[in-house]
Amino acid sequence: AWGKYRSTTRHTRSAYERLYAGGAYAPPHRYTADLGRRVRALCQKHGLSDRMPRWIEPGPLGVNRWVAERLFRKVYDLELEEAASRNFAKMERRIWVYRRAAWTVDELATSVEVLYNSKGVEGLMTLPGIGPRIAGLITGWLEEWSEREASQD
Repeated sequence: AWGKYRSTTRHTRSAYERLYAGGAYAPPHRYTADLGRRVRALCQKHGLSDRMPRWIEPGPLGVNRWVAERLFRKVYDLELEEAASRNFAKMERRIWVYRRAAWTVDELATSVEVLYNSKGVEGLMTLPGIGPRIAGLITGWLEEWSEREASQD
């Protein structure tokens, strides 16, 4: 039994040293993204979601959390794509653009829906980190939110 334990420990230690080489605090991004893609494929195979849905509190700011969740999901999707991409720097910038937009919407003190209804896409683009592309995505999600809310009434 001890020999089997020692060989397992040796294998685990070498994998750990390889993944956390040079004092890194996390495995290389390519490794974690590949692992995430494998988990996603297994979940899809068994009809499961690979992400836990976020609880959305009722009230006027619930729409902000709902839209932010979609932006955070986009960040996760981009992170998984990044490892397969040859242009890491461009992907990393894109990831941070979506992450910043998600934080902005998530922490907004007023309803993004009210802002959109009063000022349109231009109102969304006044928010930090929200450009035309992300404002267009948010617009589509707000329409989906409105339909969802109308069907629940």
